[in-house]
Amino acid sequence: MTQGGNWMRSIVISKINRRLLFLLTIVFLVVYVVVKFTRTADICSSNSSSQQNSIIDFKHFGHAALLYRSQSRESQGSKNLTDEYVAGIRLIYSEKFTPHPFWLVIPGMGSNVHADNINSELFAEGMIKSFAMEDRLATSIYKRYCKSSAKNLVVDIGSNIGWYSALAIAHGCRAITVDGAKDALMYYAATVEMNGWHKKSSIVNSVVTNQREGTFVFNGWNTFSKDESLSLKEKASLYTSQTPRRMDSLVGDEVVAYLKVDIEGHEPDGFSSGKILFHTQHTQNKILNVLFEFTYRLSGKSLHNEYKQHVFDMLWSSGYLCFSITDIVQKISGWEEISSMLEKACGDAQTCGLNVWCTVSDADLFDELRKK
Repeated sequence: MTQGGNWMRSIVISKINRRLLFLLTIVFLVVYVVVKFTRTADICSSNSSSQQNSIIDFKHFGHAALLYRSQSRESQGSKNLTDEYVAGIRLIYSEKFTPHPFWLVIPGMGSNVHADNINSELFAEGMIKSFAMEDRLATSIYKRYCKSSAKNLVVDIGSNIGWYSALAIAHGCRAITVDGAKDALMYYAATVEMNGWHKKSSIVNSVVTNQREGTFVFNGWNTFSKDESLSLKEKASLYTSQTPRRMDSLVGDEVVAYLKVDIEGHEPDGFSSGKILFHTQHTQNKILNVLFEFTYRLSGKSLHNEYKQHVFDMLWSSGYLCFSITDIVQKISGWEEISSMLEKACGDAQTCGLNVWCTVSDADLFDELRKK
């Protein structure tokens, strides 16, 4: 009886400790996010009436929590209370994506961060269903290299809120996370803070480009040359960086397991800034795997030629094998094949993207990715 009683008590205490740990974690997250996102909350409500009171509150359920800014507005003599969430906090715990659960901070309504649909899906599902193939590729590479001390570096260019950087670190890799959008990186910085990832994370707020400072405009999502029309550029946010950074300056002599480049049509220029990483004879295998988005525009023939010259031709000449991983996993043997792939993937769409993976070391993953 004594042994059974001790065993039962240990189970009860264990459950209490887990619940207490969960509640303490939620309290810590809320306190941290209140401090970290006070400025964001002010930005979110900047278009509201100046005569309003706001209250920071939070709601938590299951493996997620929402930080709210409740705003009371005077409206024709009556008070209306509206809720606008500043940030979502999501526990990513599926073994399908990560060996170690982690917290991900996600932008709330009214933030300046782009890709609302993706961020909303991350909060609701804990994954990006539309990026299933890209997620499978990334996690397969992370599982293969993140336990290696010599080949465990991931470079995430065009990171947004850092989903792929977070997955990399959760697998044991180190990550260099790069984006020109300061507000997006602020959320990733909070993710790093809450998970204690400071030693494995390096955050760079710059635009990866081959252009000089003052010759381009970055509006938080797209990069434009100065001579393009203002209607195209839109208004550059106060929370974007206009500081250029060359790709080849991000990495020293280390081997990169995975380089992800998603900069919305600016990939040719971005890769042009990293030619030394691919063209130098003794470092051509420094970057083992490359994932980039080929942004297709129906009226952008010159852009397509730039992708051919500055991305595909450069990678092929350096010994990379390339594969399309959009919907159907298919090897790309030459430029001619890309046209038919674009027709299948894009149809009559004015703009769409084709995800391309190039590798010098892990082509055996091709068969694994083709499996449903």
